[in-house]
Amino acid sequence: MHRHPLRTILAALLALIAPAGFTPPTLAAPPEATVHHDIRVEADPSAGRIAVTDRLRLPPDLSGRDGSADFVLHAGLRPEVVGGGARLKRLGPVAGHPDLERFRLRLAKGEHEVGLRYAGQIDRPRRRMGQDATGTGPVSPSGIHLDGASYWYPVFEDAPVSFSIEVHLPPGWSSVSQGMRERGGAVDRWTESRPQRDIQLIAAAFHEYRDDTGPVALFAFLRTPDEALARRYLEVTGHYIDLYSRMIGPYPYEKFAMVEDVWDSGLGMPSFTLLGERVIRLPFILHTSYPHEILHNWWGNGVYIDYESGNWGEGLTSYLADHLQRELAGGDAGHRRAALQRYADYVTGERDFPLTEFRSRHTNIAQAIGYDKTLMLFHMLRRTLGDEAFLASLRRLYDEHLSRRAAFTDVRAAFEAATARDLGAFFQQWVERPGAPELRVSDARAQTREGGWRLSFVLEQVQADPPYDLEVPVAVQLEGQAQAWTGTVRLNGRRAEAAIDFPARPWRLHVDPQFDLMRRLDHREIPVSFSRLFGAEAVLVLLPGDAPKPLRYAYLDITAQIAGEAHMEVRWDHEARDLPAGRSIWLLGWENRHLSALKERLAAYGATIDPAGTTLPGHTLPRGTTGTAMVLPHPGDARHAVAVVAFDDVDGLTALARRLRHYGRYGHLAFEGTEARNTLHGEWTVTDSPLSLDVAQPDGAEPPVSQSTFPARPTLLESMDGSALRTAR
Repeated sequence: MHRHPLRTILAALLALIAPAGFTPPTLAAPPEATVHHDIRVEADPSAGRIAVTDRLRLPPDLSGRDGSADFVLHAGLRPEVVGGGARLKRLGPVAGHPDLERFRLRLAKGEHEVGLRYAGQIDRPRRRMGQDATGTGPVSPSGIHLDGASYWYPVFEDAPVSFSIEVHLPPGWSSVSQGMRERGGAVDRWTESRPQRDIQLIAAAFHEYRDDTGPVALFAFLRTPDEALARRYLEVTGHYIDLYSRMIGPYPYEKFAMVEDVWDSGLGMPSFTLLGERVIRLPFILHTSYPHEILHNWWGNGVYIDYESGNWGEGLTSYLADHLQRELAGGDAGHRRAALQRYADYVTGERDFPLTEFRSRHTNIAQAIGYDKTLMLFHMLRRTLGDEAFLASLRRLYDEHLSRRAAFTDVRAAFEAATARDLGAFFQQWVERPGAPELRVSDARAQTREGGWRLSFVLEQVQADPPYDLEVPVAVQLEGQAQAWTGTVRLNGRRAEAAIDFPARPWRLHVDPQFDLMRRLDHREIPVSFSRLFGAEAVLVLLPGDAPKPLRYAYLDITAQIAGEAHMEVRWDHEARDLPAGRSIWLLGWENRHLSALKERLAAYGATIDPAGTTLPGHTLPRGTTGTAMVLPHPGDARHAVAVVAFDDVDGLTALARRLRHYGRYGHLAFEGTEARNTLHGEWTVTDSPLSLDVAQPDGAEPPVSQSTFPARPTLLESMDGSALRTAR
């Protein structure tokens, strides 16, 4: 991944933000609405077992008229009532989940507390992004990760929980959960009185680091001692908690912990985050993925998401974390273009769905909609309302829904209340309907007028779906002006004829040049990348018939990995006379006889590929220990793409295929060695966007070679903290 110089920029900006100086608020869900667990757990990681005593306090409205309430528990734990007059009945396995059992608890009249005791193994696999995680189980010698999805405690449907947990662990182990901890010898006790969606329990032989100098207790739990690494995380954590407290509202918990996970995870929990042991040592994580996980304590673990009506939290978190980092570094337009590119590459036809149906990132399609389209939704809200009103709306949403679920309708209501604007039509077209507009511009002409010039052009929506109501950003390069003029054109039907008057000659017209509008990009706006193939519904794979036999088999073996979920046809290169149009193609091997068909496309980028190796602008990559992967527009069908993968090392080729999907945004790559270590990655340059036009002149004059720049916009931090921040950029 490319390393952006964010640390220096952020250090200067964040140094000007004073500590928030707040007292963490109480999450005010009424106690009677919450199931309270007072748990004592003894863990035996070597056997994968836990033994639990749980004293439950149930809210009066949870049980039925007969005093009964149903809960789900991991199968095989054999719960029994401890004391009191409550009765427990096993109802059987949960339909479709044989590792879960349902029980009915019937309390004596007037009672609301009951004690349960149970023990056994927890075998339910950890789940991540809709897929079963690989590796050891949730209780193992490598560590413990128990959460609501493990059903290690009685789970009552839709009931929030509060808890205290007394944790007994092997010598040298320590634990992490929500809330705050008291330590007593080998025993940890965690207490969380605020309503939670579930109960998390993480444990391992951690090395613990702590910082109590600020209003929030900060922790780092590492599996191997590393004082310098821990201090870097503690320092950055304090900066981001200060930042988001100023931006949105007080941090909702008393502590935050960065926890090194044995799995390659990146998960945000209430008051802590789990990051994989390899992930935390990547230098760019501190200012990329890490602030995203911290911010989830506001959106997702502070204000809860009403998933049944659509998950808006990931897109908003991505906008205020990932997008903000790029904005501070001056690369926010590129970040939005990449988001729109993923949507264009992965979301096609029947694959599309509205934001109200997004739950989690279980596929590339779901990510492009739930993260990228929702990110663009909040960017458009910000551009429509202005930074001050946008920030005020976020603060209202947080203040009104802290520790409560919020749906898209609640997001809309908060923004409407903060701005006194009716946003019903805006949310309806961007949240409730699938798809996105496609734009075309034509007939850009200049005419002289008394005292100035007039630019006229035609703007159209060309998607098959009904038109959207749009304010389309436009920029115009004017004669003698270093900065382009910027504005918007209303387009609420299929076609609009626009006319704008200027005091100087208009040379060039750019439609949405900074990618501020959620739309389906024209393929000519996008630097072709591997995501074009990864998002294809069908691909053709052409194998090199003249490659040495071991390589032929190796290329054949990797076809399923590179094709992914696409319908795949595999043929030898001599079985195809040319590169057929209508679908994307994988060309495998230096010996592939169809490489010559890409010569002109490569030349347009100043590149070559042939049996001797690969050349790129500024780079020569000979064969041998270097493997090449690149993707180009199909020479006969620019809507599709042709990818080349060539490597003479069998082991390196296998490793390359395994890694390739992590580089979907790039157009050309180089790998070295049997482990396919990435040594080069880059994007092709876009030179022929159909939304940037030279304006036809009445006297036939040609536009100058130089291009105007776009006016600088204040970052969200500059809008939040005023002109003092401007000098720090």
